[in-house]
Amino acid sequence: MMTTKWGLSTVTVFTLVLVMSGCYTYRAVDSATIGSSVRVRLPIEGPVAARGVPDFVNLEGVLVELGDSVPNDISSCKVKDSNPLDDKELFNFSNYPSELFANPGDKVPNRVGFSKIASWLNSYSRKNYDRPLFVAMSADLADSTNISGFSKGWGDMEDLGMYSKENNTSSP
Repeated sequence: MMTTKWGLSTVTVFTLVLVMSGCYTYRAVDSATIGSSVRVRLPIEGPVAARGVPDFVNLEGVLVELGDSVPNDISSCKVKDSNPLDDKELFNFSNYPSELFANPGDKVPNRVGFSKIASWLNSYSRKNYDRPLFVAMSADLADSTNISGFSKGWGDMEDLGMYSKENNTSSP
């Protein structure tokens, strides 16, 4: 097995590249028969490309039928090509709603401000990108730490409530 100068296997490096690069794009290639040996050259694209990794990675193995079961598109996936973090309005704090800020001299815990900005950011993203920007989790302290603000609606946006894998999978 080939290793890098740091002692990492090629498979480990490839896995790290995939994990660090975020979303992936797959392109159809000429078909080969099931069970045949194949070698593919995959280009490395996206944010990881700027981190000094190779431009491509070679993979070699036996083609199995399982690959055909992987869908090209998942209709329930809410992550689309548009990225809310590219929206300059999210970073223009001078246009944030005045209700996010406490008045000078008011004594307000930081967690209240955290809840408000969390609510506004996720509501803005839901309104403009059809998905929350942040996913937040807490065992049993969601309200006392105000992390629950991520699931609360801002203004006329509906609260999403607490996440439940049985009956509320759309809550962050």
